[in-house]
Amino acid sequence: MKPSKEEHEKIQAQILQHLFDTAKPATIAELRGITKTSASETQYHCERLGEKGLLEYKPIMANRRVTEAYQITPKGRKFIMEKEN
Repeated sequence: MKPSKEEHEKIQAQILQHLFDTAKPATIAELRGITKTSASETQYHCERLGEKGLLEYKPIMANRRVTEAYQITPKGRKFIMEKEN
């Protein structure tokens, strides 16, 4: 069954809030632990947040190799700080 728009928004909010709270880039594997979704679904949500300008791709070094990670943008921080509860 296809996830609802509300479910998508909830997962994206979890990703954005985690990146805001930690203030450091996170890998797909780390974000999967937050969202409890598959790697592909987590990647999908990161890509959608990137399209909105709320996240950006940031390659990082991990175990002597470059791995993909995402970090929150200034626009993403503003979104978190100014959202209505």
